[in-house]
Amino acid sequence: MSDDALDAVSSATLQDGHHSFVWDLTDSKGKALPQGQYTVKVEGTLYWGSNVVYSGTVDTGKAQNGAITVQKKRSEPNNTRNADMIQHVKMTVRRH
Repeated sequence: MSDDALDAVSSATLQDGHHSFVWDLTDSKGKALPQGQYTVKVEGTLYWGSNVVYSGTVDTGKAQNGAITVQKKRSEPNNTRNADMIQHVKMTVRRH
């Protein structure tokens, strides 16, 4: 898989509330990915314009169980309308 490879999950707008997503470090065919650095992103977009993206990077060769540092970036930082469309994003590595 090249460095440009991308896997994404997209859906209609979720209802308010708590949501969890799990990625098992496999590709779209269920094959285990090689060790390396992968970026995980959670994005919310309002009317195909203003958006917020939370991202974190996991290094599968070094990662231990625990929290991943999450960064937040808004496309319109000065626009406070719907600034809370996604909140309290946490990313965690759990090895079995």
